Amino acid sequence: MKHRNNIIDVMKGLAILCVMIGHTYWCPRWLYIFIFSFHIPLFFIISGYFAKTREELAMSRGGYIRKSIKQLLIPYAVVACVACLYTSIQAYFYKDASIVTHTMAKYMFAWDTTWEGSVFDKWDGPTWFLLSLFWARLFFFGLLSKTGKWFIPLCVALSVTMILLHPYVPTPFGIGRGIQALMFMAIGFAYQRYKIPTWVKIIAVACWPISMLFGNIDMYGYQYNFLSVDIFGACGASLVVYYVSKGLTKTFVSPFFTWCGRNSLVILCAHSIEMNMTLIHFATKLLPFKMPMMLFFGMKHGFTLLGAWGYGAVRQKLTAKI
Repeated sequence: MKHRNNIIDVMKGLAILCVMIGHTYWCPRWLYIFIFSFHIPLFFIISGYFAKTREELAMSRGGYIRKSIKQLLIPYAVVACVACLYTSIQAYFYKDASIVTHTMAKYMFAWDTTWEGSVFDKWDGPTWFLLSLFWARLFFFGLLSKTGKWFIPLCVALSVTMILLHPYVPTPFGIGRGIQALMFMAIGFAYQRYKIPTWVKIIAVACWPISMLFGNIDMYGYQYNFLSVDIFGACGASLVVYYVSKGLTKTFVSPFFTWCGRNSLVILCAHSIEMNMTLIHFATKLLPFKMPMMLFFGMKHGFTLLGAWGYGAVRQKLTAKI
């Protein structure tokens, strides 16, 4: 049995918690910039780091695609169904069927551009990442199996082209964002297979604070204020997160972050469901006092983690019975 890398799990745990915090509207501007400077690129870098070789891909291409569908598309469909069911209940009480129509449209087509006043005026929540990672994997391994030494530069070139063309060529189903992510997967792939000079790592780390001061990354919206520095900064931040995670593996909080990392996709789906549902918001309305904002979002994020844990516990019991 292959031994899991706890450092990588902790990195993913930190990143998924950053995703949750970044989606709270009380989040201070400086914290928002800090989180968005690395958290989503980090996931794609890790995915590229663990990418298969050309030889492994040639032997198991069908199995890899089936695995990606199971890991990414099926959870996306489950979240979409839950969202549509919940909005159907809302539509019944509010007598507004357009709620369901908009929800179905945003999940079925997942356009990377919204059009105000149309059924495509809503974003599809954090689950956009699942579709993007699915397409990024398919494009990544398609290029890996067909190209040679130009593979990494080609991935970067396609990503940059997609970023530049996005305002003029919107794409459905998360395809464009998958192409956009290729450069970060290629960077992770290169880091695993080639010796990166120390001076390059130092430059990347030095770019991180510069990117936070002058740049901006929002992969959902294709936003890069200072493209080259933002990319290098995200790579430098990922290195820093690696060493921080390495230190955390030796502390008492390691099991929690490790669990979050190993269940990051489940937490993402639970977070998406929680964002679509407003049950906690309605519950707090019944209180005779106004709940502090941090406590309110603490409850929401606690509900998300509890839901992910509950899913894992049920799945483990069902698996044990089979």
